[in-house]
Amino acid sequence: MLINVVGIFLLVMLFGGLAGVFELRGCRVAMLCIVLGTIGVYATYKFFYPTYTWHQRLTVEVETPAGIASGSSVTSVSHIFQPLLLPDIKSYLTDVTGEATVVKLPQSRYLFALLPGTETRALRAFNLYLGEPREQAPSLMAREGETVVLQPDLYPLLVTFDNLNDPASVKRVDPFALEAAFGSGYRLASVTLTITDEPVTHGPVESLLRWLGKYPEPRLSPPTGRIRDIPFSRRVSHGDFIRR
Repeated sequence: MLINVVGIFLLVMLFGGLAGVFELRGCRVAMLCIVLGTIGVYATYKFFYPTYTWHQRLTVEVETPAGIASGSSVTSVSHIFQPLLLPDIKSYLTDVTGEATVVKLPQSRYLFALLPGTETRALRAFNLYLGEPREQAPSLMAREGETVVLQPDLYPLLVTFDNLNDPASVKRVDPFALEAAFGSGYRLASVTLTITDEPVTHGPVESLLRWLGKYPEPRLSPPTGRIRDIPFSRRVSHGDFIRR
């Protein structure tokens, strides 16, 4: 179980500084009790409801007429445990930070491997997903430096754009038929996942897709008012490309 030592230290410094402004000994004692009580509550909560965070690097390699093209992106995944206050509540929340993986192809084309599925992909890839929830993340974090080749059922959603400046031009790419999207000589060579201590990737996606907004919810095209024949762009959101 992890305790946020830095957080505790900052609390001590904060309340210690406040206590210093009081001249009466009784006030200092009272402030000390408040500090110790706050630390105790915080430490107890983090002991029973810890947060585990790991970094994972997704690498996509594509065979092209000009040779192998590859791209990778490091994302951060956190499991934040919480009290089970309601019957249907999950024992932990999941938070993801980072960007989609981008592969630059010949003729200024780009392949994007989107973020959905990032929350559980590493756990599934390392056969840890069915384990005890509180043991999943620590077991995965112990695999730092290890790489696994993803099976097709764990591939991320792949997309490209006819025009990078037009979000509605997004197109789904079949991982088994890249030629249909990019032409003859294109093939998905591999998709791998590595548990790493590298920093989270920031920048490549935003530099290419300048229309990305601050919030993850918006879709890539406006509503059509239809209940059938919904365009693919309405099934993809800004948050599939970047999570801040």
